[in-house]
Amino acid sequence: MRWVVVWVKEEKRVAKKLGGAYIFEVAEFGRRPEEWKRDTLSSESNRLSASLEDYLEAMLFVILEKNGVRAKDIADRLSVSRSSVTSALQVLASKGLINYAPYDVITLTPEGEKQAERVLRKHTVLQEFFTDILLIDPEKAEAVACKMEHEANEALVERLSLLSQYVMESAESPADWREKFTRYCRERKLAQKAEK
Repeated sequence: MRWVVVWVKEEKRVAKKLGGAYIFEVAEFGRRPEEWKRDTLSSESNRLSASLEDYLEAMLFVILEKNGVRAKDIADRLSVSRSSVTSALQVLASKGLINYAPYDVITLTPEGEKQAERVLRKHTVLQEFFTDILLIDPEKAEAVACKMEHEANEALVERLSLLSQYVMESAESPADWREKFTRYCRERKLAQKAEK
């Protein structure tokens, strides 16, 4: 269930349950609950699932590698069946994110390319943050970035990117900084074990 939370004075709100969300009619905002319902539902229907974002991201990777993409390429990259790919491609086409016809080369629309690049940027920033700043093993960082890219909002990703840049630019030597951080983590872990 999705909640719309609005701070209002108790006497000025009327709660209604519409479309799985509680909507509050508020005089100051000048919008009726029906408008909120429409906005909430339309933004929900436009939001892509993590799976569909993965398909867009995979398509972008293949296009960058091969200058074109077919359903088989996507199935191979994501290790899924071709029928799963076909279903996803039909949904993405209905949302206007790809140009798709069976057995033909698939292309991203401008909006699809924008969405795919957004997901790829999130993935890249998260993975680099985990490997370069938190010093996590690259394979583990990849797996975690794949999961988090779908939930992390743009503002969080931007802050992590800025933090990474700041740390790397302000450190006297990135190698020195990494060594000190690794030592700190190891000592901290030993101290926690000793406390138990």
